Order: sequence, then C-alpha cells, then structure tokens
Amino acid sequence: MASALGATVVAAVANPSSADKNWPGTQPPLNSDVMTLDSVKPNVETIAAARPDIILATTAQQSYVDLYDQLTNIAPTIIYPTAAFADSGEDLLRLIGKALGKEDQANTLISAANKEVTDFAASNPSLKNSTYAFGQYAGGTLYLLAAKENPSTRFLTSLGLQLSPEVAQLAAGGTANGFVTLAPELFSSLGTADHILVSTPGDPEGTQFRAVPLVSELGDNLQVISTDLAGALLTANPSSVKYLIDQLQPALA
Repeated sequence: MASALGATVVAAVANPSSADKNWPGTQPPLNSDVMTLDSVKPNVETIAAARPDIILATTAQQSYVDLYDQLTNIAPTIIYPTAAFADSGEDLLRLIGKALGKEDQANTLISAANKEVTDFAASNPSLKNSTYAFGQYAGGTLYLLAAKENPSTRFLTSLGLQLSPEVAQLAAGGTANGFVTLAPELFSSLGTADHILVSTPGDPEGTQFRAVPLVSELGDNLQVISTDLAGALLTANPSSVKYLIDQLQPALA
C-alpha cells in the first residue's frame, strides 16, 4: 500500500519465495535491497538502522505488534485499528494515506479499485451469490477462513460470491485471526461450496491434499492456489485488486 501511494520505503518484509523479494501485487515493485525484514522474526536493530520516519504495521504478524513500544521509540508506528486481519483493506489504505499525508492518492486508488471490482462482477454474473470456501492445508490440518470481518471475505463478497453458510457456521465456536482448524474427518464442510480455494505450502499441486478421501470427491470445485495468491487474499486491499482479479479469474471460471 505504501508503494502504491508513492512513499519512499526504506525497509520492508521480504517474500522468501520471490527472487526479487517482493510480495505479489506490489506496484511499483520495491528494490530488493530494502527487503531486509523477516515476516515473523522482527529485527529491531535493522528497523532502527533504516531510520524510518514512520513504521507501518497494519498487516504485520503479532510478533511485530508485540514490540509496539520498542517500535514507537524508533518512529511513530501505525498498527491495525481493530485486530489482525480484521479491518478492511480500504480502511487500512485510508489510515496509511492519512499517516503519509497522501489522503487524496489513497481515495483515488480506492475509486480505481472499486471500478475494477465492479467491472469484473458485471463481466462475471454467474458468480453472483455462488458460495466459496478459502483456506490453507498444512501438516494434515485444514485452516479454513470462517469469519466475515476480514479483508478476504470482504473482497470476495465484492466480486459477488458469498461465504458458504456451512463454513460460516464454524465461526460460532471462535476463530484465530478469522480461521478455524479442521481435521480430515471434518473436510465434508467444503462440499457445500461452489468454489473451493486452498493453498498447500510445500506441495504446489496439492497432491497430498487431493489424496484425502473427502477431498478427492470435490471435483472441479476445488482449485489449489499458490501461497502467494493466498497471502495476497489475506491482506486484500485496493493496491492489490488488479493482481487478485488477474489471478482469481481462471480459478473462478
């Protein structure tokens, strides 16, 4: 978001799966020499050495938020207003725009993204009111997004889709950052969704996931997506809308 608003980024979290260390959807891409931070393990010394005027941690892992007091000693630090992965991408962009003195640019970006979403929805009327499930499979466990108040759900809803009611019901027992965990014997919850989007880290084709008996019955409704796309969905915001639409188009066809 900072890059899209034209801010000068002096340090950023690196994407370990990308040659240039950028995260998908970053436009314009950042120079690889500023991608010096780990996504999970904060290095306060490295952050301080970059001498930032402001620190943006609106989509940071909890390990960064836990160091809020230390970070604010380096520079004013902006974190999420509500909870991790709960605020809308539009709200976070407005917050960052205000912090950077780029509110007009933020509003322009939001308007352009809204038009892209509207155009996509109009061109794909069959998606309207179809249902979806979105999650990640790792270590024999399925982490399924079940909460409605998060960037992913808001974005997919804006395209016309609806969170599968059966999946949404799973949130009644509580979630962790919007996710519930399911053991293989409970994977039948996926069967009611028209579109099933699952990333499988370390197994790009999702071979192990597809081999689970209840999963093998899902047929073409299941689309194994890249971890990069899944990550971008988790932090969906106006600056990444074009990337998300381009990547999701074939998966939702």
